[in-house]
Amino acid sequence: MFPAPPPPLVGYPSRPLAPPPPPPPSDALASEADLAGCSKEEIVRRLRWEEAKKLAALVQLGWLIQGVNQQLQEHLREIRELKAINGQLQAENCELRNLCCFLDEDQLKAKCLACHWQIFKHHVVQVLRYEVAGCLRKLAGLKGLLTPLSLLYLSGATVNGFS
Repeated sequence: MFPAPPPPLVGYPSRPLAPPPPPPPSDALASEADLAGCSKEEIVRRLRWEEAKKLAALVQLGWLIQGVNQQLQEHLREIRELKAINGQLQAENCELRNLCCFLDEDQLKAKCLACHWQIFKHHVVQVLRYEVAGCLRKLAGLKGLLTPLSLLYLSGATVNGFS
């Protein structure tokens, strides 16, 4: 009358992982009058059938739990990998931030140095103008002295005994 129960699975725990579910409503159970009309073997067969259905449901639940556990393990592995990558990225970010600070300081130093060179250039230009003007004045003075001497030389006169 009832099909044979499925064979038990090898390696599955012998006791259930969770308490058994509550019994179904009383209208789903066979009535006492129905059971009274059955033989002892029929009642045992029905009992074994119900036990097999419950065991199959527990096995199915075990497979579901095992699948969920595998997914959780995968998610945990991904989380660990992402944490490692995040740590590497934070270290690189810190290194880049330090490099930017260094480059900003270096740029400020370069600007300051350029400003000092500009000041030095203006100072050198002023000093050179002053020196060149002094040299030109001396040269003009020497030209002024040289002109009378050249006239004397051309005329053949002697200056202080020199000819």
